[in-house]
Amino acid sequence: MPEPRSFVTPLFTSALSLSLVFTIGCTSPVVSPSALSLAQQRLAREVGTVPKKGTLVVVDYTKPSSEKRMTVIDLKTGRARMNSLVAHGVNSGLVYAQSFSDEVGSEKSSLGLYRVGEEYMGKHGPSLRLDGLDRGFNLNARKRGIVVHSASYVSKETMHENRHEYGRIGRSQGCLALNEKDLVKLDRKMQRPAYVFAYAPTLLAQGAYPPLNPAPPQPVLAQADNPAPTRKPTTPVVASAPAPAQKAPAPAPAAVDLPAIPRPTQVETGPVALGDAPAQTGFYTVSGRAPVQ
Repeated sequence: MPEPRSFVTPLFTSALSLSLVFTIGCTSPVVSPSALSLAQQRLAREVGTVPKKGTLVVVDYTKPSSEKRMTVIDLKTGRARMNSLVAHGVNSGLVYAQSFSDEVGSEKSSLGLYRVGEEYMGKHGPSLRLDGLDRGFNLNARKRGIVVHSASYVSKETMHENRHEYGRIGRSQGCLALNEKDLVKLDRKMQRPAYVFAYAPTLLAQGAYPPLNPAPPQPVLAQADNPAPTRKPTTPVVASAPAPAQKAPAPAPAAVDLPAIPRPTQVETGPVALGDAPAQTGFYTVSGRAPVQ
């Protein structure tokens, strides 16, 4: 077995010497409400409490590979640290990942929750092992060699070469492949413990998902810890000034026209109705899709 090595190797020293300032205000996490909601519920059920530190990486396969569909979230602050392109398995689909498997040799992507394992030097360079946590979905991740690694086919050049196939990036054998620069950013911004949640509408068709683990000691993703304060009795008011007129709500911004891309049969239908939805979440969500430049 190869000896584990530091994730950041001398090969990336020059890249790390460049400015990697990534202000949160410049990020635009394009993760659907369904993906985020289910990721939160599944992680809370796995950990058994509301996470106070670490990283959650959400991969949203409702989006084509030509869009930045991987979002890295800081569990301490609930803010998105970065978002990037990520490849899916060669047998999962062309533009979209629509077919998933946990079978060895399937060369398909797998869904569900993973724990990020050790760092090592593989044939693709610095890589991160993944341990699948969902029976029937991704428990064979180690056996299949499903990892996070860099790949040259996750690039604008590949998208240009595949411009007649809706600008898709290349595909992996089931691994989460990023471009080299984004892998360096991920190393800089990821804090342990770290988890990856891969989402597609297929998960919602599985009635038993998320897998039934022992009930967590706290409600799923933090309902309010303190009860609402009791209102104190007040002295009746004889006369009061009329309430000020309220301003009409601002109209919603117009939708941005995007290039026509063939959509899969299963499409987003809104937030997940699974269990008790959290009263509020600490995660940022930016609606809409941003086309890759």
